[in-house]
Amino acid sequence: MAVKLIVAVRDGMAQALINKIDGGGAAGSIKIYSGTQPANPSVAASGTVLSEHPLSFPCATVTNGVMVFGAITEDQYANATGTATWARFFDSTGAAVLDCSVTVSGGNGDLQMNTVNIVINGPVRFTSLQITMPGG
Repeated sequence: MAVKLIVAVRDGMAQALINKIDGGGAAGSIKIYSGTQPANPSVAASGTVLSEHPLSFPCATVTNGVMVFGAITEDQYANATGTATWARFFDSTGAAVLDCSVTVSGGNGDLQMNTVNIVINGPVRFTSLQITMPGG
C-alpha cells in the first residue's frame, strides 16, 4: 500500500528543501551534467559539467506539495559539449543538496530544457522546473 501524506506535510518537506538550497544566506545554484546520475547528492558528481546557473533567492515557492522554482538565469556560454542527463543543486556555500533528472521539454524529467544537446559556448535555457513531493 502506498504512503499518503497530508498537504501540510508535503509542503513542509518542500519548504525544508527550499531552505537548504537557500542556506548560506545567498542564492544557490544548479549545475547540469552529462553521464550517469549518482545514487544521491552525497556521492561525488560524475560526468561533465555542461553549464552552471544561479538560482533565484528564494529559489522556489510551494503549493500543494509542489516546489515551483523561480526564474533561472540562462547560461550564455556552456562550459562543455555533451548530452544533459542530470542536474545537481547547491546551496550558496557549494554544498550539494539535491539531484534530479533532465529531459527535453515535454519529457518526464524534473528539469526540462529546450534541448539536451549542449554545445560549448552556446546558450543553455530551462523551460520548467518543479519538484513534486511524494505521498500525494
